[in-house]
Parts: sequence; structure tokens; C-alpha cells
Amino acid sequence: MKKLRIRWERLAPAGLDGKREALWTAGGLGASVLWATGPLFRLLREWRRLAEPTHVSRIMDYFSDIMGSGLAGFPVMWLCLAALAVWHYAYHRQGSRADYTMRRISSRWELHRRCLTIPVVGIVLALALARGLYQLYWWMYLTFTPPECLRDVAIMTVKTIR
Repeated sequence: MKKLRIRWERLAPAGLDGKREALWTAGGLGASVLWATGPLFRLLREWRRLAEPTHVSRIMDYFSDIMGSGLAGFPVMWLCLAALAVWHYAYHRQGSRADYTMRRISSRWELHRRCLTIPVVGIVLALALARGLYQLYWWMYLTFTPPECLRDVAIMTVKTIR
């Protein structure tokens, strides 16, 4: 079986280390996912509160309150990656004007591929992770919370799903 080899030097502007940029992007995505574990701990705290026999209110908090700013790392990531794409284009326009050299290459998309691949892939992955985590937390909220403890909006959703 042939091993997949990524040619990182072709995914970043000439003179920049594409592998390093990809690792920084992965690190930012990892930090966003780590930040997004906050709602999980708030869910666990709410379920523990509901299990206490002495607690007065047996109604779960709203899902939006539990989520809070749990997914805030992803929009920050999107902005950073968009700024990275702009910086890649600006990098080609400095010094000896590498964008002129890029225009002489037979592939007319070479400049755009080098400037946009890592930022666009990072943005798509961040969108997928944010959506997946949101849906996972919503599923956990509806599945593991007793129906009598859910708010009206969640009850209507549960009835619609079942």
C-alpha cells in the first residue's frame, strides 16, 4: 500500500513552512475544542443538581444558558484563518513581488492554492467541529435529562423527534 505524502511546501506561499502553518491551525482547532468542553461540565453540574433531593427547582436550565460561550473559540479561529489568508496574499506582494513570478507559472490557480488551502481547510474543519459539538450537546441535553425536568421548548422538540 502506498503511503500518502502531503507536499506541505506546495500548500503555503513560497518561503513559508506549510507544515508549521498546518500544525498551528491544528493547535488552534484543538484549543477551540478544549474550550468547547465547558458546556459538557455545565450539563454534568445541572444533572447533579437535578438529582439532589433537597433542591427546590427540578427544572433544567435553558440549553442556550448551558452552552453560554462554549463555542466562542470557533469564530475566533475563523477570523484568525481569514486573516491568515489575507496575510498570505500580502506576503506575495512584498519584496521582489513573488506574485509576478506566480503569474508566469502555467497553472493560473497556483497563487490562490498556496494562499487559501490551509486557511479554507481550517475554516471548514472548524465549522464541522462547531456544528458537531453543538449537535452532540443538544442530543445529550434531550436524551439524558428526565422529560419532567425539561423546559417547554425542549419538550416540544422531544415530542417532535419521537
